[in-house]
Amino acid sequence: MLAARLINNHPLPDGNKRVGYLCALEFVARNGGTWTHPPDDPDGDDTVAIIEGAAAGQIDEDALTVWVEQRLV
Repeated sequence: MLAARLINNHPLPDGNKRVGYLCALEFVARNGGTWTHPPDDPDGDDTVAIIEGAAAGQIDEDALTVWVEQRLV
């Protein structure tokens, strides 16, 4: 998954987590999908925790992929 690679490999001097997340959103949109934000997480705290966990190595690429799949319509 491109987002995981961008988040983990740090190709940019700054903003790797943001770029990885935005690339995932853009990829979904360009392929006709819809990203849904869970109603129980209106502030996006879960999203921040998942992306930061992926960057810290606490969440592997497979778990991040499952998390993304759960948000697609």
